[in-house]
Amino acid sequence: MKKRILLLFLLGIITFLQAGPISQLYLIAGRDAKGMVVQGTQVLRTWALPHAYEYAVAVQDTVKTMGDNPSYNGSEYSLTGTRLQTITTTGSPDGLYYDGTTDGTYNYALDYKYGRVYRFNLDWQNPQLMFSLGESYSYLGITYDPTNHSLWISGFYNSVSRVIANYTMQGTLLSTFNSQTGYNGCLALDYADNTLWVFDRDGTKTFYQYSKTGQLLSSQYYSSIAGWNILGGEFALNVPEMSSWILILISGIFFVFLKK
Repeated sequence: MKKRILLLFLLGIITFLQAGPISQLYLIAGRDAKGMVVQGTQVLRTWALPHAYEYAVAVQDTVKTMGDNPSYNGSEYSLTGTRLQTITTTGSPDGLYYDGTTDGTYNYALDYKYGRVYRFNLDWQNPQLMFSLGESYSYLGITYDPTNHSLWISGFYNSVSRVIANYTMQGTLLSTFNSQTGYNGCLALDYADNTLWVFDRDGTKTFYQYSKTGQLLSSQYYSSIAGWNILGGEFALNVPEMSSWILILISGIFFVFLKK
């Protein structure tokens, strides 16, 4: 009886920890001049952006944004949201950049206006065209996958509004699946559990979690930020989160008791 109670207790903790993203998800709502971090079921913190229309974001040991078009600059922030400096991005190619990512050596952004993928230095300088997706005003989200050094890209509008696809750095399509909803913004890969998160901006205002094969795993709604125009989103590259280690530890305890 005591063993069953303990197992139910551990299972309840696991279920609680698995609600929402395991790691901290950094989000940018440029039109609203807001940055924020969510984890699990909570909005951990928000902060004000000094520039209008910062959107595309890359996260490592700091948070770096770029302006959504060549008329606007970005910023660098600490992981807690303290502004460190302006990042000049007014020299970016003509386009609209709403989501970004990094592999630790370069930053990447997807041009929504023309459907092009660009590589940048880590300070969002020196843009290099990588490949074109062939559709304007259609693709928006982008995130890096270190397991095969590739990029995941999400459709937002037109015929590809539900498409989430994996591409090589040369633009070769590796795999694709359809999401439950369209208008998928702030595509991000959680490196703690290797799952994809997207935000349904124009529909349910909900974050959806998918496996890389397209299985819908969970969803999470944050009422306090649902009204903001969230388009940029990323998890910190290779930054371990305490909650993931707790989850692994509790899972191990659970299976030890299960075998007894």
